[in-house]
Amino acid sequence: MKSNTLRFAILLFIFSISTRVSASHLVGVDFEYQSIDSNRYIITCNVYRDCGSAST
Repeated sequence: MKSNTLRFAILLFIFSISTRVSASHLVGVDFEYQSIDSNRYIITCNVYRDCGSAST
């Protein structure tokens, strides 16, 4: 039951931040998770950005 609750919370978080946004320096974001055991997870967030653009 806790596993399903955690999965639901993670999916809710991902979908809640997936609204359309506009930023010239942020290219993309990847989320992934790995199950360590029945109640523990490793959550990884990779943020890709464009370091060459300058905001004025």
